[in-house]
Amino acid sequence: MYYNAKYILLQNIIHIMITLLAIETALRALNPTVLKVEDHSYKHANHYKGGDIGVTHIKISIRSDNFSTLTKIQIHQKIYQTLGDILKKGLHAIQIDVL
Repeated sequence: MYYNAKYILLQNIIHIMITLLAIETALRALNPTVLKVEDHSYKHANHYKGGDIGVTHIKISIRSDNFSTLTKIQIHQKIYQTLGDILKKGLHAIQIDVL
């Protein structure tokens, strides 16, 4: 079957958007008051080729009242635990800013 470049590019964009939505949806379980998920994969295009999700590097900016009694390490552990299945699909690096 023949796929032209525009079709393949559109498929990739849709795949990336679905992945980012899945990440955001998973993080909503932490009841954030602020949540921003950014795809930084393009900055690492020649660095990492793993996974099948297209999204390899993200930045998460998050604030939640649930974090008030947790240490920074515990917050990061909670975020990684929440993203467990998504991490297995090829997410390579996460930058976390706790606001």
